[in-house]
Amino acid sequence: MVALSTVRMTMVWLRKEITSMKFKTLVVTSIFLILFTCKPSKLSNACDPNSDSYLITTILRFLTNDTSPSCWLGFTKDLDLWGIHGGAVLAAYFDEKRILLGGTFSYVGPNVGNVAVLNPNTGILIDRKECPYPEVNGSSNAVTGDGEGGFFVSGSFTSVQGISASGVAHIKKDCTVDPNFSGAVSTINGQSIYAMVHYQDKLYVTGNFANLNGIPRLGLARLDARTGAIDSTWIANLQGLSQVGYVLKMDGDYLYVGGNFSTIAGTGYQSLARFNLVNGTLDTSWIPTTAANENIRDLAFGTTNLGTEVVFSVGDATPTSFYVNPLAGPGAALGGYTVNFTNGGAATAIQYRNGQILIAGNFSEVNGVTTGNFAILNNTNAGLVSGSPHLNTNNEIFRLYLHEDSLILFGKFTSILGKERNYGAAINLNSYELTNFDPNFSFEPNQNFLNSTIIGGNRLVVPGVFTSVNGVKRTNLVELSRDTGKPTEWNPYLDQSVYRIRSSDSKFYIGGVFQTYNNIPNTVAFVSLNKNDLSLTEERFGISATHEVTEIHVGKDKVFVSGTFTSAQSLARFNFAAFDKNTGVIDSGWDATAVGGQAATMLEIGDFLFAGGYFTQLGGNPVSFLHRISVSNGQSSGIFFTNAPDDYIQAISLWNDNLCIGGAFLNIGGNPYTNFSCYDLSSNTVSTPDFNFAASSVKEIQISPSGKAILSGTFSQIGGINRTNYAVFDLVSQTLTSYNPIRNGNISGTYLTDKEIIHFGGFTSFDNRIHGGFRILPISAVEN
Repeated sequence: MVALSTVRMTMVWLRKEITSMKFKTLVVTSIFLILFTCKPSKLSNACDPNSDSYLITTILRFLTNDTSPSCWLGFTKDLDLWGIHGGAVLAAYFDEKRILLGGTFSYVGPNVGNVAVLNPNTGILIDRKECPYPEVNGSSNAVTGDGEGGFFVSGSFTSVQGISASGVAHIKKDCTVDPNFSGAVSTINGQSIYAMVHYQDKLYVTGNFANLNGIPRLGLARLDARTGAIDSTWIANLQGLSQVGYVLKMDGDYLYVGGNFSTIAGTGYQSLARFNLVNGTLDTSWIPTTAANENIRDLAFGTTNLGTEVVFSVGDATPTSFYVNPLAGPGAALGGYTVNFTNGGAATAIQYRNGQILIAGNFSEVNGVTTGNFAILNNTNAGLVSGSPHLNTNNEIFRLYLHEDSLILFGKFTSILGKERNYGAAINLNSYELTNFDPNFSFEPNQNFLNSTIIGGNRLVVPGVFTSVNGVKRTNLVELSRDTGKPTEWNPYLDQSVYRIRSSDSKFYIGGVFQTYNNIPNTVAFVSLNKNDLSLTEERFGISATHEVTEIHVGKDKVFVSGTFTSAQSLARFNFAAFDKNTGVIDSGWDATAVGGQAATMLEIGDFLFAGGYFTQLGGNPVSFLHRISVSNGQSSGIFFTNAPDDYIQAISLWNDNLCIGGAFLNIGGNPYTNFSCYDLSSNTVSTPDFNFAASSVKEIQISPSGKAILSGTFSQIGGINRTNYAVFDLVSQTLTSYNPIRNGNISGTYLTDKEIIHFGGFTSFDNRIHGGFRILPISAVEN
């Protein structure tokens, strides 16, 4: 047996000598060869200092810098937590191993952001160790390759991977942000870049902008691809009609521009033109013909059946917006190509492959034949090809991309060929069968997004308005593992929202507005789960069919439930009930009866239950908004708050014998105290000044051990300082703190432990990083 002192000496030597993973791997391999090729004399315990396992795990934990409390190797917590994308988190619980989230949602997935880098064969995200998520914070419209394995992205975003960026950003081959590139953005809200093309050291962009970085440019501009600077020598404005460009495509030495305009670079053109890339000038010898007021949405290059090189284009201005223009000569549209979307709609996407023209859009018929948003045409007269598949998509298709023998489709559809595919799919062009490509985006796009590209390293880069891909379905309640970051296999069905998750030693309590849990009878609005395996307990609380449970408080012996209901377990209970904590049986001797409205919040302190809400009578006493009732029977013992708030209460919390309340009140006892205040329970007097909230309500309060009150609600200012729906007060100094995390969306609430805090709500980003619906931080984040 190796002495423990020898282990310690070995560790000192290792810390001095081992400097690379290569050497660490050599040491680990040597240990395993020595210790595992010989038959052990007895079983070994990794927690026993005298065992071989203790030696092995000690060295392995050192080499991997593991500091977990387990005797064996631990795992880094929250390494890649998934998020809630779409909807909102309204309730949360977490401990060292799990996170429970409830709310209104159906999609849980990786925190990717609005650009995804996928395997073009499967739609699966490239491993983030190889390609960190771009975390584009805000919508993205288009991407284009940089010729070196990286890409440019355009859109209405504010940051990329936590770094401030807008308009256009450059992502390098290793999927990190290029710090030397500063993007161009319109100073007018709602304007953006829709398409880009990279050529040598230049980046061409088009869209609906009137300026970039304050420099006048109408719909078309050229940037320095190395720095993002606007090329002051190149002015080719789109004017007339909508002055917008939708598509840029490069073929040979020419750049083709499609959109909705009547003038380009000062010359009259009807929505389609091209530039010579060698000298940057408009090719005025090429004058294609299109319909007046046309919106050219997409272009593809190919040949006719006679071998003439042409550009095929589609638009959505008329039911016959399909054009074939020769690349050589003046470019006048060829006759004999008639495509009529006879049942309305138009094509917005086009590709060319092996003499066939592939079109897609929002049409149902082509030339009188039912096709369903997709068709394959010949290059002779644009007639429908025999055997052209009916993909049976349930909504329109926006974009088409060719990859090897597959056609990748993006759009608003959620099914294709009878199978679920959420906004992205691919078909094999030899068999017309659906492939395994299934990115499963979290949100549906619109027509100006999903301008994707395939770059080196077999990567498909997709922009959009989603914040996640490759997610899974979870309906209003989910468990995440803090070891893997992903949802567990537990997948309950709740038909409507979850409002509260509360915990006891052995159970979780779930409350909301749902009518069923897993379609099990008598599971309306309130259920309890076994904490060890999340199985439904045998307890049935029998909340009435006219139901809503908005608050749950787990007390010493009872579980108190409030909401909107008229009975529980067949006993008349109006908006308030108490159940035995161990058995789940209703306490027949406890009846608080909330009249005039529900109790929105409650807290057990000693022999009393403090409750706040919308009621005008509680526990038999005609008192409004805030009251104290007996824990034992729910009855009032008389007026406690002689200085009462003048409007409803939505949150209660306790700190150092101070009962803090939040709500919509403007006065307490006739004196101005707006929305948040605290009572000193020893004297029943208000112990805080008026913090002067602006036209608002405080809906949630959590207080940290050091007296930091974390508030969320609907407010915009506090004491003249801007705070949008979230603030942190120092109750010791009675001042507003500076903590104000940047987020895209509201914080609905928080949940605290002694070490960590979880913020949850409807946000998609937090501190400029993508975090769908929740963010866990050390408690020091709000304490300092």
